[in-house]
Amino acid sequence: TFPPSVPSPLELLETRDPIHVVIVQHGDDDDSVIVGAQTIEWRKVLVSGYLSMHAELAAVGGDSNVSTGVISLQMELLPRVEGKAAVDEAVVKAQIKSERERDAEVDRRFFGMAKAWWKEYLSVRPEHASRAVKIFSRGDDDVNRPVCCFVQPIEAGRAIRTVGEAARFVSLLEYQRIQVLGGASGRSDTWADLHSVLAGRKGDVEEHALLLCALLLGFDLDAYCVIGSTQAGEPHMWVLTLHSPDPTQPPQATLWESLTGSRYTHIQSAPPSHKYGRVGCVF
Repeated sequence: TFPPSVPSPLELLETRDPIHVVIVQHGDDDDSVIVGAQTIEWRKVLVSGYLSMHAELAAVGGDSNVSTGVISLQMELLPRVEGKAAVDEAVVKAQIKSERERDAEVDRRFFGMAKAWWKEYLSVRPEHASRAVKIFSRGDDDVNRPVCCFVQPIEAGRAIRTVGEAARFVSLLEYQRIQVLGGASGRSDTWADLHSVLAGRKGDVEEHALLLCALLLGFDLDAYCVIGSTQAGEPHMWVLTLHSPDPTQPPQATLWESLTGSRYTHIQSAPPSHKYGRVGCVF
């Protein structure tokens, strides 16, 4: 039996959060390089309480199809699983299969609705075809997901106590422009997992904005990521928060630059004090 405060194996089986493993190599100059990453389905350990497996590492940053090595993992469930407390292997496999089938159905339906919406959006005005609207992006695992899936609230607790500290923390991460071989622009269309960004202590402008938005959401701010361009016409991504001190008035907009930690209050009737020009989409 398990203590009341400890979830049983059957309760843990309902936990869908996978283990994300990131291997980082640290150099003599304190520089860090991500060797590879992989998402691990750990719930097979519920069968016997012990699991030994091999996981193939994939490169991070637009090259997720490239294998960078194999790691051996050993997992043990504590308190130990014994006798009737263990979960039958067939039950674990059925649970994982059912979840994947539901996810596939949700993805199929979302893709169909997004395709219909995009067709309608283009029919409204031909200029919409050149607008910076992003519906999907590719993750570390080379799977296309809706962009909203890349932002989840992060509560840092005592590590980051204010929104100002959150902006400062994100700005201290090294800015690294992710490039790919070939292509017209040479830009990577992959957004790294925020765990990979934190482990490697660096990221592109998109990862900086995603991380800042996640932290601001953790402070219960009404935060969004904005994809658009600067006044100079350069593609960019920043963070927007909305605040309504007076419910009878439109909300106040604050723009956050994740690379510097700066924030700007947007005043519609005044000349802009920031570098942002056009908004393509907000999520």
